Amino acid sequence: MVIENGKYCLSTSDSLIHYVPGKPKWAYDVAFLGMAIDRLGGIDPRYSKYMESWVDYFVHPDGSVTDYRLKEYNLDRIFPGRNVLTVYKRYPDQKYKIALDNFIEQLKTHPKTNSGGYWHKNIYPWQMWLDGIFMASTFMLSTLKEFNAPEWFDVATAQTKMIYEKTLDPSTGLLMHAWDESRQQKWCNPATGQSHYPWSRAMGWYTMAILDILDCLPADHPTGMI
Repeated sequence: MVIENGKYCLSTSDSLIHYVPGKPKWAYDVAFLGMAIDRLGGIDPRYSKYMESWVDYFVHPDGSVTDYRLKEYNLDRIFPGRNVLTVYKRYPDQKYKIALDNFIEQLKTHPKTNSGGYWHKNIYPWQMWLDGIFMASTFMLSTLKEFNAPEWFDVATAQTKMIYEKTLDPSTGLLMHAWDESRQQKWCNPATGQSHYPWSRAMGWYTMAILDILDCLPADHPTGMI
């Protein structure tokens, strides 16, 4: 379908930014929506203002973030930090930098499986989910590239390749949604630790994550992903 002058995109965004069913949430889905709408800022600054206002609702002058708790160790809570980075690059206020540093600190201390993969959440011990690559690894590369911390390139790519190896079903070539290293979850195959089914949305997160990661990686990075 040909979209004349992007009118469909703009009208959709207009309806979304006026739809406020309750308090804003520090959540990946809302953050992703704001990220998409922000891309229309070149057409009209109010679209970027929508995303910036969302960030400022959560990030306080001392750098603390409403609804974010580091010790929750939840990879889903990391993804909105990508919008914090965008706002920081436009308006380099120290409060944004403090918030970003806290997200980085979470990644430094986040629980891992014995094989080195990030638990998806602290309440989901020993579990890696495909979603986590989009939520955390893309943040690592976009943010830490900005702060000249290339060691995180290795972490992000290692996580991306590990989840592929742990969730791949050789018989179909599909990636199962999650992997439980402990083999204790009722949803997992006790022999492999893999969940029994793929999930299309998780496959989408993972695919988009790879695209974002490749955009950030140096061309000469020895990852095997390029």
